[in-house]
Amino acid sequence: MSIIKIVSVDDHQSFSDGLKAIFENETGLEFLYSINDPRQVIPNLLAQKPDIILLDIKMDYDENAGINLCEQIKTEFGDAVKVIMLSQYDTVAIFKAARKVGADGHLLKTSGREEIIKAIITVCKGKKYLGEKVTQIIIEDGLNEPKKILTPDKPYKAFEITDREFEVLNTIKEGKTNLETANTLYISESTVKSHIQSLLSKAGVKNRTELINWARLKNLI
Repeated sequence: MSIIKIVSVDDHQSFSDGLKAIFENETGLEFLYSINDPRQVIPNLLAQKPDIILLDIKMDYDENAGINLCEQIKTEFGDAVKVIMLSQYDTVAIFKAARKVGADGHLLKTSGREEIIKAIITVCKGKKYLGEKVTQIIIEDGLNEPKKILTPDKPYKAFEITDREFEVLNTIKEGKTNLETANTLYISESTVKSHIQSLLSKAGVKNRTELINWARLKNLI
């Protein structure tokens, strides 16, 4: 196999430096460069295209940056550039969102050297790769998730989401703040916060971004 050329995209340089150290003495793997600003990824790839990108799924300036960037990379380069998503978060909604935009693999950031290398080699052979911990989380979610009977006109009802909560969900999708949502729906800001907490609990996620990803995967929005 020819040398696999690797690029890291992470807004924390120390993490990219750690990845670089992993590949320094590894035969068949070459670390090309790291990018801290995901907005510079496409221009860099056009100038020097790697075989694979290790992509942080969340950036400080934009929680959706990794998902959006993966979609852009796959649109621009297709299978010519493989993408392994790296995440420190372990929710199923994140894994499924990454798969939906074409990610070739997914690892937690706590993955060890051997698993990272194994994932890179597997993906570059044209196969998909899910880290051991990721696989375990997905299996457990499947075992624990109750069977849903969808209501055709209001599919969100299958997840015990109320009409008002669904209205709040749609304002989140539109990027509205709590105050803007309150003004739009003519309810108090504290009521909005209460609805959001209820939605997060019902979806089993931790924040707005994960909630929207979950809702999209469930075809609710």
